[in-house]
Amino acid sequence: MNATLRIKAFPDDDVVFVNRVSAAVARLESGSDDHIAVRERLMSVLQELLAEYPRLEIRQQNGLASFEAEPRVWYVYREGKALSL
Repeated sequence: MNATLRIKAFPDDDVVFVNRVSAAVARLESGSDDHIAVRERLMSVLQELLAEYPRLEIRQQNGLASFEAEPRVWYVYREGKALSL
């Protein structure tokens, strides 16, 4: 996988979900840095999770939330969005 990419799973306290996303991401092949291509590749490796989590959503971190030198961050939400407390 591209070293300039980080994937974060939410909710991050669901250890089973986080581990399954991590395992899927480990299979992610490097390729284009185009955000649409990255999302499509990531979604393809997460397909097996879609049966259990049909509202699974992948979103790229807003560019204003990071510095240019930091890795790009993508979020995998189990419920389609970050859950409010």
